[in-house]
Amino acid sequence: MLIASLTGNAAIAFTGLCLGACIQGAVPLLYSFPSQHFPGARGAVALALVNSIGNIGGFEFTKIQHLSVAWPEE
Repeated sequence: MLIASLTGNAAIAFTGLCLGACIQGAVPLLYSFPSQHFPGARGAVALALVNSIGNIGGFEFTKIQHLSVAWPEE
């Protein structure tokens, strides 16, 4: 979705939105995997690990976001 927001070309923006939608559509698959492959308490721990990694990624990205995106000055 970052591609869609930074480009001025409509075709590239649409492609970026489609890629973002595909990635967001795969998130439920990521959460169903641990419960299918680990029974009982192990499944709960695996699901908590997946959730923790996602939360850490969201927290850490805010620290490096200014390095990856040059915001235009207005």
